Amino acid sequence: MLSVALRAPLTIRSFDPLNLIMLADQRLLHDRYLRFGNEMLEGELLGRPCTTRSSGNLWISDIEEVRVTGLEAVRLYDGGRRLEAEGLTVSASTGQWYAERGLWRYRE
Repeated sequence: MLSVALRAPLTIRSFDPLNLIMLADQRLLHDRYLRFGNEMLEGELLGRPCTTRSSGNLWISDIEEVRVTGLEAVRLYDGGRRLEAEGLTVSASTGQWYAERGLWRYRE
């Protein structure tokens, strides 16, 4: 599983509104496509589901968390700043990704 939670909130840059399901507790299920980021991190999911959790009144802004399950064959590039798996790419300008008890996390 990948869990992205940073000090600076993420914003949804692009998504598929026809494959979006509103869940409880400011969560959204993106069933097919999502592009997100902030000043230090950019990510894109294509053809795989994920959930986002927002801290704001708008469910598509101030994203505190992105969760992706079922990741296999995760690959790291650029000194651990770029993470790739089937249907997922996440790149950071600094820091690195690391695995901890079956969970991929980002350390600034």
